[in-house]
Amino acid sequence: MVVVEPGAMDTAIFRKAESAAQGTLATTDPDRVALYEKQLVAMG
Repeated sequence: MVVVEPGAMDTAIFRKAESAAQGTLATTDPDRVALYEKQLVAMG
């Protein structure tokens, strides 16, 4: 059994990781980002 509490991932470290990921995506070649578009959409 796995219990996931709402908001458990809303921590400073996850916000920092999200910010870094968005910054990386913004500077990555759009063709490369397009390769992973479905996975990125699925991850939210």
